[in-house]
Amino acid sequence: MGFGEGPRMCVGMRLGLMLVKLAAATLLLRYGLAPSARSPWPLEMDRTSFLAYAKGGVWATFGRLEEAA
Repeated sequence: MGFGEGPRMCVGMRLGLMLVKLAAATLLLRYGLAPSARSPWPLEMDRTSFLAYAKGGVWATFGRLEEAA
């Protein structure tokens, strides 16, 4: 176990988790996801998959949000 367990956990792990959460929040504030034209609609679930999986996949576009004036 690289970071250890319990009360003597590595401080670097907490810092790393905090930085990843901060980066994710910053991306969500500045960028957005929208369904792509390649995504089938309505979604049809793959019945042969153990997990919930859409047939043909779910495609999305990732783009910068417009600044509010």
